[in-house]
Amino acid sequence: MKVLNIVFLRNKELLPVPYYHVIFTLPHELRAFARRHQQKVYGLLIKSAAHSILKLAADPHYVGGRVGVMAVLRIPWA
Repeated sequence: MKVLNIVFLRNKELLPVPYYHVIFTLPHELRAFARRHQQKVYGLLIKSAAHSILKLAADPHYVGGRVGVMAVLRIPWA
């Protein structure tokens, strides 16, 4: 019951607007390079992903406006 209450409270914080979950990945072949140069590679990945989303959203064919972007870096080294 406690989990349902937490979910209910968190849902009340959401804005009444549509949102999309977009994932950007690096090819497996770049894993070793990315591991050696994490700050540069992941910085470029985040900036490039945000730029791509903002550019597509500005196009009237897609959204035709400005959108917000929140990025989370997840590195699965399994």
